[in-house]
Amino acid sequence: MSSEVPGAPKSSAPPGRKIGEPEDPAILLKEGTAAGLAGEVIAARHLLSRVTELDPLNVNAWRELASVVDDPEEKATYLNKILELDPQNEQARMGLERLQPRLEEAKTKAATGEVLHCTWHPNRETLLRCNRCGKPMCTDCAVRHPVGLRCKECAQLRKSPVYQISAQGLVLSALVGLPLSVVAALIAPRFGFFVIFIAAFVGGAIADLMSRVAGYKQGPNMQALAAICIAGGALLVIFFSAGFNIPLAIALLFRNPMILIYAGIAAFTAFARLK
Repeated sequence: MSSEVPGAPKSSAPPGRKIGEPEDPAILLKEGTAAGLAGEVIAARHLLSRVTELDPLNVNAWRELASVVDDPEEKATYLNKILELDPQNEQARMGLERLQPRLEEAKTKAATGEVLHCTWHPNRETLLRCNRCGKPMCTDCAVRHPVGLRCKECAQLRKSPVYQISAQGLVLSALVGLPLSVVAALIAPRFGFFVIFIAAFVGGAIADLMSRVAGYKQGPNMQALAAICIAGGALLVIFFSAGFNIPLAIALLFRNPMILIYAGIAAFTAFARLK
């Protein structure tokens, strides 16, 4: 009965070895890996495919074999074999995800034979189209989407309205957040050690109010704005107390570090709340 493993390329005796000579899978794996690193693809494939015949459960052999083939369908076969043997193998899973655009392009080419040019890289031939706008795109411009592949422009439209905020919304949020932050920075440090607990509550409350004023918005812009308002409010209090004298303001910080502790905790809480 043949010892060949489905999915592995057929091989005779590996290069440099005589038929019938005892073979050690571990040695063949080392030689195949070295050949692949040296760019000797044909020799590497012979050696590594022989390892998969002798030891079909050798995950390392399948991984190295996948690395020396260029055909997307063949590479996918080997990566799927790795996941069959080791379902938790993230390297193989990520490799398959990166391979999907090439697989879809190859499938389209086989079905239609149509050749297009990428909208953003006109010198590149492609068979992929954005499944939203229909623009031709190369594999570098294709973005994975829950409903298929999309171009870079259409992929950006995936963002939820919650994360899209206008300039007016940002200004209104700042007009609410900064005064509140100044008042909070004046009061919170007076609670001494308990400011650690108060700061988190204050930071969350300021973040919620700023979000509500902006139309219940979240995301990086709101996160940054809330943190800046809270930190800015604390700095304004310090500089105002020092008569806007920088050396005196620095001295006040060292005398009363609670305001820095408050600002740090509150800003972090607001940033996390608006994620």
